[in-house]
Amino acid sequence: MFGYVRPEKPDLLMRDFAVYKSIYCGLCKAIGRRCGQIPRAAVTYDMTFFSLLLLALSPEALAIGEEGCVLNPVKKKPVMVSNPILEYAADLSCLLAWYSARDDAADDRPIRGRVMTLLFSRSARKVIRRRSALNERIRLELERLNQAEQGDSIERTAACFGSLLKYVLQEGYTLLPDREDDGLTALLLGDAAEAL
Repeated sequence: MFGYVRPEKPDLLMRDFAVYKSIYCGLCKAIGRRCGQIPRAAVTYDMTFFSLLLLALSPEALAIGEEGCVLNPVKKKPVMVSNPILEYAADLSCLLAWYSARDDAADDRPIRGRVMTLLFSRSARKVIRRRSALNERIRLELERLNQAEQGDSIERTAACFGSLLKYVLQEGYTLLPDREDDGLTALLLGDAAEAL
C-alpha cells in the first residue's frame, strides 16, 4: 500500500537532508506522544515526504529544536517541533499502518498481519476517536480499493488510491496556519495527488 518513497541522499544538499531528517524525527516523536511507543515503528519516508510537502506550503518558518532519540537518548538530534501537520501525519501513519496490518492478515501474511493488527489496535482506536471523519473516509476508500483489486483494471485500482491520497492531502492543507484560502491550492494539490 505504501513504502515506495525513498530520499535520494546523494542528490540532496546537506542542509536539505538535515531538514528532512528533522521532520522524520519530529514525526516519530509526534507518533510517540499521540499514539504510543509501539506505533513509532510506523514512521515511514512516505509520511515524512507527506509532511514535508504540506510544510512547504506553509507560510510559517520551520521550527526545529534538539531532543534525544529513543534509540540514542544521550545524543541530541535536530527534531521538528510539534505542529498540526506533524500531528495529522502521526495520526495518519498510525491509521494506515493499522489498515495495512489488517490487509496483511486478510491476504498473504496472516500471522504477521494479526500480530501487527493487535499491536496497533489500541493506538488506532485513539486516532479513530480523535479523527473519526478521517478514519471513515480512509475505510471507505480502502474498501473501494479492495474491491478494485479483485477486478482486472489497474486504472481503477490506481484511481481508488489516488482518491484517498487526494482526500488526505486536502485535509492536511486545511490544517496549515495562515494558508491562502482561495481553494485553488487545495484543489490543485488534490488533483496532483489523484493523478499520481
